[in-house]
Amino acid sequence: MTETPARTLPAVVDVAAHRPGVDRLLPLLGVAVGVLTSFAQGWLDSPWAALANAASPWLVIAFAVGYRGRTAASAAVLGLVTCLGEVAGYYAAAAARGFGVSTGWVVFWLVCAVVGGPLFGACGRLVRVPRTWLAACAAAAPAATFLGEGIGSYWLRLGYLAEAVLFVVLGLTAGALALVRTPARPTTVAAVAVGTLAASALYGVLLGSLG
Repeated sequence: MTETPARTLPAVVDVAAHRPGVDRLLPLLGVAVGVLTSFAQGWLDSPWAALANAASPWLVIAFAVGYRGRTAASAAVLGLVTCLGEVAGYYAAAAARGFGVSTGWVVFWLVCAVVGGPLFGACGRLVRVPRTWLAACAAAAPAATFLGEGIGSYWLRLGYLAEAVLFVVLGLTAGALALVRTPARPTTVAAVAVGTLAASALYGVLLGSLG
C-alpha cells in the first residue's frame, strides 16, 4: 500500500509584511488632513474651529501613523513625511481657494514639521515596546501637546477660555488612554506633567514672540 506524501503546512503569514503598500500610503493621510484643515477653518464654529488652527491635531496624526512603523527610526520618517504632507496640503488648498500664502509662515511650519513630525512619529512606535519607561513616556506625547497648547496658547497667550477648556479636555482624555495603555503609570503621569510644562512654554512663549 502506497503512503500518501505528507503535506507541508504553509508557514505562518506575517500579514503586516505583505501589506507594504498600505504603509507607504499612510503619509498621504497628512496631505488629506492638511487639505481638510484648510476647509475646516471655514466650516467650524468656536470652540471647535481651534482644532483647525492648532498644531496638536497634526502632531497626533503623525503619532498615529508612526504607530505602524517597523522601528522607531522608520516611524520617525513616517511622522516627518506626514507632517510635511500636512503643511503642503494645507497651503496648496489655501492657494487653490484664492487665499494669500505667506512664505515666512510656510517656512516656519515646515521647520515645525521637521522637528515635531519625527518626534511624534517615533513616539507612536515606541508605545508598542512592552513594559518600558520609554513606552510610558512616549504614550504621554498626545496628552502633553493638547494640554500644553490649551494652557500655553489658548489660555495664557490668547485668553480664549472655551478653546482652552476643549484642548484640556482632549489632553486629559489622551492622558487617560495613555494610562490604560501602559502599566508604568507613575512614569506616564510624570511624563505628561513635564511634557505639558514644556509644551506650554513652547506654544505660549515661542508663538507669542512671533505675533
